[in-house]
Amino acid sequence: MIINNFNKKSRIEIIRYNVRELLNNTERDKSIVLFGGWFGQLFTDNARFLFQYLSNNKRELNLNHVVWVTSNETLCSELKSMGYEAYDMYSSESVYFHKKAYYHIICNNSQFMGEKNTDLLVQYSNGAVKINLWHGLGGLKGVGYASRGYLAERSKHYLKCVIGEKLNYFKVYRQIIDMGGWRDCYYFSTSMFSASIMQKYFNVPVTKILISSYPRTKQCLKFRSSEIEILDRLKTRNNIILYVPTFRESVISIEDPISSSKFVDFIEQNDITWISKKHSAEKSKSAVARNSENIIILDDDFDINILYKSIDLLISDYSSAVWDALYYDLPVIFYAPDLKKYQFQDRGFLLKPAQFLIGKLTRNIDQLTELLRKYNSQYKKLIPDNYPRLKKRMWGDEYTYKEIWNSIRNLHP
Repeated sequence: MIINNFNKKSRIEIIRYNVRELLNNTERDKSIVLFGGWFGQLFTDNARFLFQYLSNNKRELNLNHVVWVTSNETLCSELKSMGYEAYDMYSSESVYFHKKAYYHIICNNSQFMGEKNTDLLVQYSNGAVKINLWHGLGGLKGVGYASRGYLAERSKHYLKCVIGEKLNYFKVYRQIIDMGGWRDCYYFSTSMFSASIMQKYFNVPVTKILISSYPRTKQCLKFRSSEIEILDRLKTRNNIILYVPTFRESVISIEDPISSSKFVDFIEQNDITWISKKHSAEKSKSAVARNSENIIILDDDFDINILYKSIDLLISDYSSAVWDALYYDLPVIFYAPDLKKYQFQDRGFLLKPAQFLIGKLTRNIDQLTELLRKYNSQYKKLIPDNYPRLKKRMWGDEYTYKEIWNSIRNLHP
């Protein structure tokens, strides 16, 4: 558990801080909504999409301030130039809105994790309605209480872990045990099945999980200049494939297909446009490919959610991007050379591989090449018959932007 990263003195100080904040919290303003995302560095995913909707409709929704805070100076300037209200995370303006905003909304991290920062200044979140929209449907790689690492810890220290799990169901415990009371936040999910996975990830009562649509499946209301450039480029391209591997916490590494000159030759000869983006949490460098008009390597801060309507095929391994492909009725190929190693030496899986392999499985570059050659742009033939049933199971009912916001605005801290 994250709390174990702190020594005993630090944990005591956090509890004291939260008790003090809970007793002396300032009045918050329901017309102010505060957003942050991806360790304070990126403008992507569910938080980005909902932020843009609320920003565009402040008057209709009776909102005075919709604020994005970031520790990325370049991003902050860009958001301001786009007409959004954005501040450096550590500025006095940011602290003010942290203290006054009724809603604190993120899509990733609310707990201190070594060198990584949190999405917001979480120490100012007590008394706010805290929403973690999260950034992907679960079920593939293990997360939190369902990760291989935690389960291994649980087997070694069973009684300690079980007591901690049981305590986590008490509201007071959740509110004071970590900075800002984020353990008592609400999580977003898209169906009852997806919610059951979230419960396993975060060990929270079902009342803390909201069933709605993910904002990122709605229309993007404004693109960044770098996104417009890529989208315009794709308008003239054919056989567009997006490759998005997940990150690996162990020393295990896999060979990126475009590191192979033979594979790049195949791409060029078959007029394939190969788009590649490493996971935002991945520390290793992107693969180095020879210069090719057929290959687009996206920057680390690029939001792939704007691309799904422009591509023909998704290639991944254990990334929740495969569920996004399912939502958009896109075919999937799994490129997973380390399937067993990832299952037993890295994060592990919550579902069995047979439950999440919703496309053809390839274990090396040669197999991937042969499969692409076989279907030769007729990628829709890769879609299995059970797609509609799986889509309903994972994604549930559709909600509009307004309905998504309505599911949030009447919540209480």
